[in-house]
Amino acid sequence: MKILSFTFIIFLGFTYQVKYENICSDCSQLKSQRDCEQQQSVNGTCEWIITQGNTAAKCQLVNKVVIQKYTPYCELVDKPEINCAKTLGCAYVESKCTHFTGCPAYVKTKTTDCQAISNICVSDGNACIEAKECKAYTQQQCESIPSISGNLKCKWDRTAGNCRDYTCAEANAVFNTDEKCSSWLAGCVTNGQGCVNAPRPACSTYTGNDTACSSLIGSDGYCELATGTTKCKAKECINAPKSLTTDNDCQIYQKGCITTGKGCIFATAKPLCSTYSGDNTTCVGYIGSDGVCEGDTGGTKCRLRKCETWEYNTDELCKQNQSNCITNGKTCVSALQACDTYKGTAITCAVYIGTDGYCKGTSETNEASCQPKVCDEAPDTTTTDEDCGKQQVGCVTTGKGCVTKANLKSCTAYDGDATSCQFRVGTEGKCTWKSGTTCVARDCASAASNVNTNPLCANYFTNCVTTGSGCVSQTTCDLTVKQQSCEGTNNCSWQPICTSNTQCSDFQKKSICLANSARIKKFDKNDENGNPTNKMWLVEQCLQRIGLFRFNRSFLQH
Repeated sequence: MKILSFTFIIFLGFTYQVKYENICSDCSQLKSQRDCEQQQSVNGTCEWIITQGNTAAKCQLVNKVVIQKYTPYCELVDKPEINCAKTLGCAYVESKCTHFTGCPAYVKTKTTDCQAISNICVSDGNACIEAKECKAYTQQQCESIPSISGNLKCKWDRTAGNCRDYTCAEANAVFNTDEKCSSWLAGCVTNGQGCVNAPRPACSTYTGNDTACSSLIGSDGYCELATGTTKCKAKECINAPKSLTTDNDCQIYQKGCITTGKGCIFATAKPLCSTYSGDNTTCVGYIGSDGVCEGDTGGTKCRLRKCETWEYNTDELCKQNQSNCITNGKTCVSALQACDTYKGTAITCAVYIGTDGYCKGTSETNEASCQPKVCDEAPDTTTTDEDCGKQQVGCVTTGKGCVTKANLKSCTAYDGDATSCQFRVGTEGKCTWKSGTTCVARDCASAASNVNTNPLCANYFTNCVTTGSGCVSQTTCDLTVKQQSCEGTNNCSWQPICTSNTQCSDFQKKSICLANSARIKKFDKNDENGNPTNKMWLVEQCLQRIGLFRFNRSFLQH
């Protein structure tokens, strides 16, 4: 028996193997310096810390120092072959923009070569040296060596007998914009024919003939010759040609001018049409702050042009000409009238839009008062609310023609079978057939298993979400189990449980709160009846503060 037991133990020894890995899970478990320095923890390299005072030696994980990479400033210079030498602190060497180490570091015998490295360097014939201010140069050096002052070029002043910087007034006449003058020398602005020191003088300080004055710009705008003198003066908006019909034309004529449609005035806003004088002929062309103007025969004052002047069939086109105009389907009007105020045949009435919706004619041949179209006159092939809305404002589909929303019936009011009921729409939504001779409302659970996405379920019936294989009705977030169903449910998000995301206080756990945003629906615009027309969502990052959940507004999304 003993022999049998011993044999069994030996058998077990050969059967079972112990997995051995020469990797320590914790450096602190290694008690000798040799083991510590030769071993590597699963978390990284170990190091031996020698005894210090009363602190015993120990083995610990090496603290890794993260070295953050950065790009030197000069390497960030755009188009270095052009801009590097111009950039203070940088040098263009061997086709690279690098840190500037001082002019003497570069051995160049020509100033052009030194300038290619840095604008502040010139050559003394042996190596680069730092350029000087103009006043430090001799007459021989003055106009041949760049400087570090002014526009980096020097001029020999024969009257004063010294080397100096160029002035604004010495710029070429082609410098006719402030930008060009500023590039010539800091602090310069244009007078239209070269540069002057800022601020620009008034037009009245210039003299010249008609051509010269017309090319000059003063602090008070564009200049012209004052009649009977050799002095210039600022152009006046009121004297602009009547052919200038746009604000842009008037601003080119003189700064601060806007058009009246027939010339210019100095103003920030146009006057009303009623401020212009004229009749049915002379008022034509004027533009007021209220729109395009016109006048009446024998009248003395202009007025806003009537919308009926334009024949457009969309509100957008009408409003392009006059902001208060809308279309009646045929012409622009300031307000719609009822369909029965229009007259026409079946063809001509069909283009009209009235206060009671789209219009129709009652006779194919004789003109008579138009009437509003009726929803249930739409053909049975009208199967969507969108198409019914084209038949008449407020129409909805039954799946087989149109009715007013108030007259839409329940699915059970329709007779049908397994085929016809599938196309019907009732007050509950889309219909189906289960038994008998009448339709019934669909329910989410009756969807086939291949209706397996939230969009397909939403199309199958109202408020359906997918289970991944068929549909279920939307319920509250906390009662929704599957992620896919949660993602299709209004105002819910997967956390990894389904929770409401309408407000941060819905996130009751700190980890979930800090990891999520709440999406709050608000309205920021109402129509003339006070009804909201523009939905606005606030996406808010949630925070936890002293036991309370709140949000940090991050951005707006329309």
